[in-house]
Amino acid sequence: MKWFNRLKPLIFSILLSSTIANTDVADLDELYATPKTIVLCSMLGGKSHIKYMLEISKTLADRGHHIIYASSEDQTQWARPYNFTEYSFGPNPVSDELNRQVTQSLSMDTLSLDTINILTHAGTIINYHMVFEGLVKLFKQQKVGLVVCDFLVIACMDAASHMNVTVAGSFPSFGYVGSSQTTYISNRFDISAPTTTNLNFFQRFNSVIVIPLAMQIHHITVCYKLNALRKQVNVPPLYGNTWKGLDKSVIFVDTFYGFDAARPLPPLIQPVGPILPESYPPLTSELKEFFEIHNRVMYIAFGTIVYLDKGQITSILEGILISLRDGIIDGVIWSLVSTRSDQFPNLIKSPNGSLIDPSFIFENLHPHIKIMSYTPQYAILKNENTKLFVSHCGIESSFEAMYLGKPILAIPFFGDQLTNAGNLVEAGVALSLDRYKFTVQSFVNRIKQILVEDLDVFIKNTEKLRHVTYVASKNRYVAADLIEKIAFFSHSDIFQALPQGTLSHWVTADKFSGKDWLRTTNWDVYIVAYTLLILFIYGTLRVFSIILSKIFLNRPAPHPTKLKKK
Repeated sequence: MKWFNRLKPLIFSILLSSTIANTDVADLDELYATPKTIVLCSMLGGKSHIKYMLEISKTLADRGHHIIYASSEDQTQWARPYNFTEYSFGPNPVSDELNRQVTQSLSMDTLSLDTINILTHAGTIINYHMVFEGLVKLFKQQKVGLVVCDFLVIACMDAASHMNVTVAGSFPSFGYVGSSQTTYISNRFDISAPTTTNLNFFQRFNSVIVIPLAMQIHHITVCYKLNALRKQVNVPPLYGNTWKGLDKSVIFVDTFYGFDAARPLPPLIQPVGPILPESYPPLTSELKEFFEIHNRVMYIAFGTIVYLDKGQITSILEGILISLRDGIIDGVIWSLVSTRSDQFPNLIKSPNGSLIDPSFIFENLHPHIKIMSYTPQYAILKNENTKLFVSHCGIESSFEAMYLGKPILAIPFFGDQLTNAGNLVEAGVALSLDRYKFTVQSFVNRIKQILVEDLDVFIKNTEKLRHVTYVASKNRYVAADLIEKIAFFSHSDIFQALPQGTLSHWVTADKFSGKDWLRTTNWDVYIVAYTLLILFIYGTLRVFSIILSKIFLNRPAPHPTKLKKK
């Protein structure tokens, strides 16, 4: 009985803690469900930059949370279908001319430093004061649990830090998140493989050394400009990286493993894609009729901001006519949104080599080609008669094609479109063409390869990726849970009192300010270890050298008379 008496306090403590734990779980569920105010902020890039966060926030709004979308007055419209509160900063400081310059520069150039500088100026620098002042005013009016900033809106991150509001970052892909890179991940914004395993030495040198160095120089330049703006609003300067302010914040990335290459990630980086809308507009009656008489349809769409030049339109049109003649496809739906009519060619070659006026095609007088300024893309891709998707590989288009199991002919133009195309090719669900160099024949050959020559391979690969994408699409609820808990942490006195911030349990040791750099990198240990190893190798070689020299020096010389006899 003595042993039982000794164990009684322990048994009582275990039972008590178990009871408290069960009670706390119920209490915590209620606490997390307490309505919070969550702010989303985006400025450049249109709806595509914020759409996945709007979809996640719809789940949060259904749980009773208050969602505010903050942007310029021409952008707040994206929140209306969700019935979110709109908060306008005023007129967009990016003029139509600058917006056109950004779009055309991106369409004509993959990702040169000149293009990056134009994009940074339009998306980050020019709107800094308007966004900063607008958000500071909002944070004074509302008790905000969390603000989610688009990766281009640095003023949003600075305003949150200035007002002690918990902030999270919203990124479209891993390519922009420096801490998501590892040794084998390619840093190239092109159609090459997402990892360095299939790159030659010069490509790897460019990926590992040249591109990161160029981007670091760009980051230093941007930080210099941002710090000048920060000084004007009494915000401490930040150095080294444009997104230094997110070092201790959660970063949501609209991607998933199976599409992006697998890699080790710190806890603060959360891949939450693919985020797909829960409802889509249906097919129009005009498209329903088209699908009733066409069962091998090719759908072409390059998004809302890609401009096609006259040569590209000509090659696509001539390729379409040849593919129709050869019976590879029997119908085409082309969503032609941003390209101006003055870029339409006056003459194109027909399949028999004669020149024809293509105006009848653009006027929808061709029985097998439907050209439209708006198309319900998801409904078109979902139709079983759609056999191929010719796409720029924007992230939303890529996700929809994967989710619905459609093969892709990729013609990417800029930014993450190129890395998206590389990922799709690597997954075996796409073939790609260079937007500068593709010809009529290469366009036709790619269509034929996907729909005829390698059809079985593409069917197998698209079906596999469709299942992976479906499972990952449930991440929207994981993301909503994370946002809900982060918003709770920001209101909790317990977490606010932590010296390293509300998310210190997710922050890796190397990010803690004040921590000894040597203790987190262990470079002093490595230096001493390598020094000892070098000394050991040197000492071993020295000992062997002395032993060998003594052996050879002490050997008796041959007798002279024996040498003469020989």
